Amino acid sequence: MRPVWKEFLLLVILCKLLSTTAYSETVKAGVLFYAPPFSIATAQGVYFGFEVDLLKAVLEAKGLEPIFIGGSLKKTFARLQEGEVDLVIASTPLIQELEHRYAVSLPYKKSFGLLVARQNFNKAELADLKNIRFGTWDTPLFRYFVIDKFGQQAKIKFYDDIASLFEALKQKEIDVIMIQNSAATFWIHNFSKTSEVKAIGQPFALGYGYVMLAPCKNEKLIKAINEGLLIIEGNGLYLKIYEQYFGGDSQGFIIDGSSRL
Repeated sequence: MRPVWKEFLLLVILCKLLSTTAYSETVKAGVLFYAPPFSIATAQGVYFGFEVDLLKAVLEAKGLEPIFIGGSLKKTFARLQEGEVDLVIASTPLIQELEHRYAVSLPYKKSFGLLVARQNFNKAELADLKNIRFGTWDTPLFRYFVIDKFGQQAKIKFYDDIASLFEALKQKEIDVIMIQNSAATFWIHNFSKTSEVKAIGQPFALGYGYVMLAPCKNEKLIKAINEGLLIIEGNGLYLKIYEQYFGGDSQGFIIDGSSRL
C-alpha cells in the first residue's frame, strides 16, 4: 500500500496538470490587420504590435490565450456586431455612448488625436472650413470626433485603412487627416517622406483613453480583462510592453480600476 503522503502528492501533481490544460481556453479577438504601431499582420498571418502584445499578456495573466482575427476597421466592427469575435481591440477612444452599447474595458492608454496635412498647408487655412476636406476612419465614432472639433459644416471623407488615408492626402483628395496621434506620428516617421506631410499643431484629447469592446453578454470576459490589466500594471509588464512601442512617450497611459472592478 502506498503511503498517504504519496497519494496526496500525486493528487497535487494531477491538479496542477489539469489546471495547466485548462489554460487552453481561447478568446477570439478582432484586431486591425495593418495599423502600426498597434497591430500588424505578417504575410504568414502572425500578429504583432502594442495591442497584440498587450492582449496576449492580459489574457495570459488570467489563464487565457487569444486567437487574433484581423481585418479592416469596418470589417472588424462588423464581426463584433455579428458575434464572430469575443472582443475588439482596435485603438478605440472611449466616449460615453460606447458604454451604453458595449461591455467596455478599463482604458489601457491615453487617447490623443492629431491633424496631418501636406507640407505646404498653412494652419490658418483651418479657419475657412468650407474649403477644407477632412479624411478620417470610416466609423461613426471618428465622424463624431471631427464634427465635435470642427462643427457640422466639416466636409468629411472616410477611409478604411491608414495607407489609403495618406495616399488620399498625397493625391490631394483631402486636405487634412484626423486620426489617433500615435498612429499618425508612427506613419509620418516611418512610412512617409517627411518632405510630403507634417503634423498640424499639437496632439489633442480624443475621448477618455483607448478601450477594448465586447458584446454586453461578454461582461465577465471584460471583467477578466480588467483584472489582467491591473495584474500586468502591478508587475511591471505593462510598462515594458508600452516602452517597447512608445519609449518615453510623455502622453503616458491610464489604468484606473477603482470605478469598475
